[in-house]
Amino acid sequence: MKVVSSNQALQGLPGTKAAKLPSDVSLQLATLAPSCPAGDGWIHEIKFDGYRMLATVKGEDATLITRNGNDWTSRFANLTAALVKLPCETALLDGEAVVLTDAGVSSFQKLQNALGGGRSANVVFFAFDLLYLDGFDLRECTLLRRKEVLAKLLKGSGASATIRYSDHVQGGGEVFNKEACRMGLEGTICKLGDAPYVAGRSRAWFKVKCLQRQEFVIVGYTDPSGARKGLGALLLGVHAEGKLIYCGKVGTGFSATTLRDLYALLKPSECSKPAIANAPKGAKGIHWVAPTNVAEVAFAEWTADGAVRHPSFQGLRLDKDATEVIRERATEAPAPKPVTNVAKPIVRGGKAVVAGIAISHPDKILYADVGVTKMDLALYYERIEHLVIPYLRSRPLTLLRCPDGFDKNCFFQKHGNEMVPKSVPRVMVKESAERQKMYLMVDALPSLIQLVQMGVLEFHVWGSRAERLETPDIVVFDLDPGPAVAWKDVLTTALALRERLAELGLNSYPRFTGGKGIHVVVPLKPKAPWDDVKNFSLAVAEEFVRKAPRTFTAKLAKQGREGKILIDYLRNARSATAVASYSARARPGAPIAMPVRWQDIEASSKGPLLLSVKDAPNWLEKLGDDPWLGFDADRKAITKTILKKVGIS
Repeated sequence: MKVVSSNQALQGLPGTKAAKLPSDVSLQLATLAPSCPAGDGWIHEIKFDGYRMLATVKGEDATLITRNGNDWTSRFANLTAALVKLPCETALLDGEAVVLTDAGVSSFQKLQNALGGGRSANVVFFAFDLLYLDGFDLRECTLLRRKEVLAKLLKGSGASATIRYSDHVQGGGEVFNKEACRMGLEGTICKLGDAPYVAGRSRAWFKVKCLQRQEFVIVGYTDPSGARKGLGALLLGVHAEGKLIYCGKVGTGFSATTLRDLYALLKPSECSKPAIANAPKGAKGIHWVAPTNVAEVAFAEWTADGAVRHPSFQGLRLDKDATEVIRERATEAPAPKPVTNVAKPIVRGGKAVVAGIAISHPDKILYADVGVTKMDLALYYERIEHLVIPYLRSRPLTLLRCPDGFDKNCFFQKHGNEMVPKSVPRVMVKESAERQKMYLMVDALPSLIQLVQMGVLEFHVWGSRAERLETPDIVVFDLDPGPAVAWKDVLTTALALRERLAELGLNSYPRFTGGKGIHVVVPLKPKAPWDDVKNFSLAVAEEFVRKAPRTFTAKLAKQGREGKILIDYLRNARSATAVASYSARARPGAPIAMPVRWQDIEASSKGPLLLSVKDAPNWLEKLGDDPWLGFDADRKAITKTILKKVGIS
């Protein structure tokens, strides 16, 4: 009988929560970057060349699941035998199954050879994250805390030769990566040390490669020539803009056995027409195949016409879905962006000017209770320009104008008219079969300041942008508590909603509304129409209502809402709006709708974080970056599969 370590230390660990072992976890993925981010906030690990796996331990049983959900437990008998020796009852580890060379470097080809030749005893598992342990979900803990618990779990477990800890260094990423490349490693994984575990691809994890290398869809093969048997080369493709695009062929890196096995795999899937949109013309000896298999290929560079140069076959990727293969493009890792310290407005011709816009009556009081003036509001937006503009840009607006202050004669406006300067962008929106109207938008800081000059206090945005009005790119769940609802119940609801969305494969981001509520916002790829997105949000809201009808409601009517939390899904209807991130609110104290991190939500046990026009910039400056870092990278589509999971056929 194995010895189980005590979990008492987990009970006081910030971010842990008592929970059942999760049955369906989406992996956190890394974004390709050209170089390692600087700063001690980043940790750096070796990038392994193997199969990414989630390893689950349940008593005397263990399972290994690939990144696309395949159960490969039977392929790794030595790993499962080692996993069950860990001193725990239940655990969920994230890591990579690899085979090492004599020099201690992981080799994907050796891994494939080991599995193909029945030599899985050579496979080791490098664990680099711990998501669950003995009754506690650790995903909301910081990465460094999770790794600390993981290291203790693996130390002296008796499985150290097979289940190994993936160590890291803190800071010094470029030096680390240079040494990794010198040793012949694939590259470096860079991770934010204080970040929680978030499903999907984000800017909290980056991968920096020593050589160009990625997955490609196999779209065909050529006949062999000379003494070669099986096939000559593989034709490759990647998905781009809804199409499968041809990007060259690879004819090196094969052994005689590999050529034979590939031919046997591809021959039965031959088809008469190419699956790629730009098939090479006039080429002879090509056999097109169904685009279902994925190859890992190393290469020197991309050519100007989108082909790979000097490619070399590394192996088949049985753990990757061909439909998800795209061309990887390096994204610069984020450097902290300081909030601009603007002390005074520019004065031109006796007029105060912000972002080139003259502010009339700059000393007019808009929030009498805290003394915030029109100029204060304009300078607030100027200080956080790099944060606020991306969440406003190109979205049709509904504006709340309060020229005389937040509590006097406020009114809504969404249509452009002759009273609004032509410098403020507009978009034509079809409101009905007979009517279309010009809606106002923001494209940059000057148009935002122009609207502040007109007395706009609140900016409410559509869930879609002008270029794709009919396909929203966000979902907003507005958690609106009744007067008698305790804050802890709102907090618990937000976290439960986040968990449910993660089960559906969707990442979410929280926003304090400037009042008692919380918005849970999901970034989307703009593919599904309004009705699908609205019906999806309704279905999720109704799930909560069915489970706890005395706690939740999805109906706007005041009657029957006493003591309940309204999960407002109607923000996701066409022409409906939700308050924009960083917008001021027309409420006492000059609060703003503040996007925050999930750890900020958890830390708000006594009430919502109410930041104002006056103190929000300083809070953001201390934070050092956008609280919603990774929002755009986390966009996922509302698919038929997701709709089916919430009961929509």
